[in-house]
Amino acid sequence: MKDFIKTTFATVLGLIIFSVVAFLLSVFIFVGMVTSSDTEVKVKPDSVFHLVLDGELAERAPDNPFSMFSSDLGGSTMGLDDVLSSIKKAKDDENIAGIYIEAGQLTASYASLEEIRNAISDFKDSGKFVVAYSDIYSQGLYYLASVADKVYMNPSGSLDWKGISAQTVFFKDLLDKVGVKMQIFKVGTYKSAVEPFMAMEMSDANREQVREYVGSVWASMLGEVSEARNIPVDSLDALADGGRLMVDADYCVAAGMVDSLSYKNDMTEVLAAMLGLDEDEEPEMLALSDMKNVKRAVPKDKSGNIVAVYYAGGDIVDDGETGIVSVKMIDDIKKLRKDDDVKAVVLRVNSPGGSAFGSEQIWKEIADLKAEKPVVVSMGDYAASGGYYISCNANYIFAQSMTLTGSIGIFGMMPDGKALADRLGVAIETVNTNRYSDYGSVYRPMNDGEAALTQSSVADGYDLFLKRCAAGRMMSVADIDKIAQGRVWTGTMAKEIGLVDEIGGLDDAVDKAVELAGIESYTLLSYPGRKSVLDDFYSAFSYVKASPSLSLEGVVESFKDAYEGKVSLQARLPFYLELK
Repeated sequence: MKDFIKTTFATVLGLIIFSVVAFLLSVFIFVGMVTSSDTEVKVKPDSVFHLVLDGELAERAPDNPFSMFSSDLGGSTMGLDDVLSSIKKAKDDENIAGIYIEAGQLTASYASLEEIRNAISDFKDSGKFVVAYSDIYSQGLYYLASVADKVYMNPSGSLDWKGISAQTVFFKDLLDKVGVKMQIFKVGTYKSAVEPFMAMEMSDANREQVREYVGSVWASMLGEVSEARNIPVDSLDALADGGRLMVDADYCVAAGMVDSLSYKNDMTEVLAAMLGLDEDEEPEMLALSDMKNVKRAVPKDKSGNIVAVYYAGGDIVDDGETGIVSVKMIDDIKKLRKDDDVKAVVLRVNSPGGSAFGSEQIWKEIADLKAEKPVVVSMGDYAASGGYYISCNANYIFAQSMTLTGSIGIFGMMPDGKALADRLGVAIETVNTNRYSDYGSVYRPMNDGEAALTQSSVADGYDLFLKRCAAGRMMSVADIDKIAQGRVWTGTMAKEIGLVDEIGGLDDAVDKAVELAGIESYTLLSYPGRKSVLDDFYSAFSYVKASPSLSLEGVVESFKDAYEGKVSLQARLPFYLELK
């Protein structure tokens, strides 16, 4: 009884302390927000947009109240939308003379870097300058920086130019040791998401597709860097094989990859000289946070027309709080469909896929939307499997050359934990009323009837996926099947085979939507709305969860969580696929 009282008191006291701390932090965050946000920044003549590329790049950066306390809680997230918008504003603002790119350690996929690079290339059309600097260039950020007029690097720096690799982690042997066997059901020769659970190496088909799309991404990079730096593609390939760029700064200059070596502190003088300032003058620098609060020099639209950009990012799930939650997205799209002011919708998809059921429900709502107003898709880093499913019925589809898309296929998985139960000395007794009453039990292997039902369900899901793609792309089911089979394509490859219409970014998609809607004036609005600061504050604690029990049930539940507690049909990219 004494221990119970102590435990109860400690729990209550902990809740009180947490509530007080939460309240004080909420007040602190609110005051900071009121005093610092949405304050218009006035741009002085001869200003420079100082674009520091560091942290993590996301489609849309949340307002994170914890960034001031700990970067571990995601405090250094950059929004791709903010970067692109700021570059566009810098181009249009006559007081901004150029962009100074400072390449740090930015975690970003190649397609997003391509979109930023294209925006900077468009900025250069204004006649303004672009200068890039880094202590150490990662390969991706060098690719981005190569579009600059001048590329600088630290005298002790290096350039990580080595080609692209794709890595997949396999853990079948680990599962065997634990005593868990994954029962696999799939359709698609190239549908390799299940391979880590059933093998310890790539299949020939998977290796073929990975080799081809990695080669396609590398070819795109080589071509663009070659054009920007006036270095032959063969020479760039040889430089990657040589490895010397990673250890010799002087060689980076001699090879033509870098224009000059400079220390970071001296870059202020470089910029001042480009602006024609006196020796004692320093250039006026505007950070991304400043540019977000610079008003864009465009006349205010009075037409009442809206072009909606709907951001659909993350795994597709049937329900939940994160990713593309199908029930929420369906409701959002329905509202856009019923809003007479919304004349067209741009669907910005950045998803490796997920629930096949959720993807089909979203597809239906997109089909209803398309029947009333134009729908244009802009693909980000990924629009694959379920991500392609929800995209395929649009009026027009844009992708970046390095976007990973396609992966038209379906799979299902279910763990069999019998060996683990036996190893732990756990016995399971079941009483059924009917033949399939305990279908989906994780404590035993499936019988032949259950396996046949599951495979049939997977096959039906694949057939429906093919029909949706065929109808959307105005191709035959047979022709879609030839380029489906779970195969992943880059945007460049996808355009050649008809899965996308054009290589381009979000701005291109907006222009197309405006054209299809037949309007001249419009206001561009983004959906869904960003989370409030206080929402982010409370959700920031959601990662603190109790560890699953180290029992058979706990181990199996970790697998069941991933597949929603049943044989959930999945349409997604391979797991743990990482391009470096």
